Amino acid sequence: MAAIEVVLPKVDMDMTSGVIAAWKVAEGDAVSEGDVLFEMETDKSMMEVEAPGSGVIRELAAINGEQIAVGTVVAWIHPPGEEADAPVAAHVASAAPAAVKPPAAAPVHAASAGETLQPFNPTRRLLIERLVDSTRNAPHFFLSMQVDMTALQRALREGPQSTPRASITVALAFLAGRVLLAHPLVNASVEEGGVRLHDAAHIGIAVERDADLLVPVLRNAHARTLAELAGDFARLRAAVDARSIAAADLRGGTFTLSNLGMYGVDAFTAIINPPESAILAIGRAVDTPVVRDGAIVIRTLATLTLSSDHRVIDGATAARFMADLRESIEQPALQ
Repeated sequence: MAAIEVVLPKVDMDMTSGVIAAWKVAEGDAVSEGDVLFEMETDKSMMEVEAPGSGVIRELAAINGEQIAVGTVVAWIHPPGEEADAPVAAHVASAAPAAVKPPAAAPVHAASAGETLQPFNPTRRLLIERLVDSTRNAPHFFLSMQVDMTALQRALREGPQSTPRASITVALAFLAGRVLLAHPLVNASVEEGGVRLHDAAHIGIAVERDADLLVPVLRNAHARTLAELAGDFARLRAAVDARSIAAADLRGGTFTLSNLGMYGVDAFTAIINPPESAILAIGRAVDTPVVRDGAIVIRTLATLTLSSDHRVIDGATAARFMADLRESIEQPALQ
């Protein structure tokens, strides 16, 4: 029986390289077809790579955290009891993945005995590249608005319940999806030489996983029920936590929500997720005394801040969108 190649797979049409984040097997381990061999990070997702056959792991390429070209042989699976033969071993040595390492940066100060350097993982490196690209290329401007969340919270609490229950974030995605269609420039993507207007609202929700930021996308948020969005978000959140989120679930967004209210953050500005033209930052909802019809009443207020790409959106456009969104939140129709 011939030895079986284990290669870095191509899981996306535009994928050219990936990173072995962690091996789940070691040299000499016996594996069965379908066993997980390693975790791979692409520029969009994390996935588990399974054994294409059964046998013993040989010539394992112990390179973690470096970009490797798609199709590179990273290990071989030999029939049980068979040692790696010379031709295969030699082939693995012309085909071993070569990673180009950048020159080491000079330390800014002498490290003390208690300090350690924690390298950026591939997901964090990708996030850094995207954030730097966004802040460099997109002239951001910010517009904040206090919104009365009382009616929306009551509607979620007293209205028909779904399993899983819809969170405030999902409810805002539901409402924003409908408002966005009336404000196409806020639901747009910036491309070289122009702006692409979308006829559907695909809303990304920024979530954290092990200190990394991922943005799974709720497809067609403008046309789906609140219960459907709640179920889809639960599925995406579980996939993020299990490190099994598919690349397709992380791309194609037209607008993004980032909610830090659950951490006690009153208000913040978010960096636009390129190539989108805007992102909405959601602060915490706070019971606040306000004047209504000449009387002081307690209402639950939250500060929403829209970050806009000034190449596409001007101040009046952003203000009209925020005004319509506030109206939809303060008079919510969740059915």
